[in-house]
Amino acid sequence: MAMKLHQLGKSQKGQALVELAITLPLLLLLLFGIIEFGRVGHAYLTLNYAAREAARLGITGASDNAILERINQAASSLQEEDLEISLTPPYQQRHSGTEFHVVLDYKLELYLPFPETLITNPLPLQGRSIMRME
Repeated sequence: MAMKLHQLGKSQKGQALVELAITLPLLLLLLFGIIEFGRVGHAYLTLNYAAREAARLGITGASDNAILERINQAASSLQEEDLEISLTPPYQQRHSGTEFHVVLDYKLELYLPFPETLITNPLPLQGRSIMRME
């Protein structure tokens, strides 16, 4: 009887190992997918925040250098070399009542190797804000 219990324990350990081998990759994929989704959400919210801050500063008549500095402060958690900034209209054409557009384009490098048919890598993100000049 003791022999049978000992053998039963070994088969249960093997079964648990097989179950772990099957479920662990799925759990890790789910975990890293959640982390990647969080990174994308953070970058998107940061871009929109930086665009809004830049537009608020821009409608008061601030110079382009001051606006660019504000963008870099607001988006300090993003890679500066992957950030493209568009301010329109040019400084000389900004008059009271005209719209001031701030567009921030960012390419986020994904860590997980998603299929290119689902998500392009790097993932293009955009933050924009439009406000009327004071």
